[in-house]
Amino acid sequence: MGYQPVDFRAFGVSMEDRVELFEEKVEILRRCWSGQEFSFEGKHHNIQNLTVRPDTVQTPHPPIWIGAGAPVSARRAGTIGDAIVSTPSTTLQNTCRVLAEYRSAAEAAGKTPQVTIMRDAWVANSRKEAEEVYGPEVLAAYRYYWQNGLSEFKSIKDESELNLENIAKDRLIMGDPEECLTEFQRWQYATGADSCLLRLRHAHSGGPSHAQIMKTIDLIGDRIIPYCH
Repeated sequence: MGYQPVDFRAFGVSMEDRVELFEEKVEILRRCWSGQEFSFEGKHHNIQNLTVRPDTVQTPHPPIWIGAGAPVSARRAGTIGDAIVSTPSTTLQNTCRVLAEYRSAAEAAGKTPQVTIMRDAWVANSRKEAEEVYGPEVLAAYRYYWQNGLSEFKSIKDESELNLENIAKDRLIMGDPEECLTEFQRWQYATGADSCLLRLRHAHSGGPSHAQIMKTIDLIGDRIIPYCH
């Protein structure tokens, strides 16, 4: 939903309105996909006599996946969404706490919870290679998050704590195939996730390179996916 005022200023939108804007947009999406003419009058949107074509392939519409990294956003995902995607840089403990809130809200709304966990991950031939290739890229991203006040990094008091020794243990899935498989299975067992998304490249640094990413994807396909169910 956004956590930096600069992102909202770029579009001339007040950050204070982000929750209302988001919730209205989700409702509008559902109505757009209904196949019927509809009107919508909200605090931020006014739509009259609109019909959207073509109809969606999925029935009743494409599932709406909502990202969440805090209890309040997880409850929102359970109430107005069709699935949750957990944030990739938080800890396992926080992920489980957030998912518990999501499942409770989804069940209260009469929905079947659908959980996707998103992780920052890198599979290499060795732990040393993973740290050398992926470490600088992911730490650049985490440093940016910490400097800009992302809630997942509030427990870190000083920038000097942003190193692989402190961060990797419970935030990153990184290492050789055997080590990563053990971690993937640990996360799946603890969270009960239905699927997993991996973030391999970080916009803050632009890396790792495409060639390095393709190498990791091949390792994941050959050495990880066949053993994950």
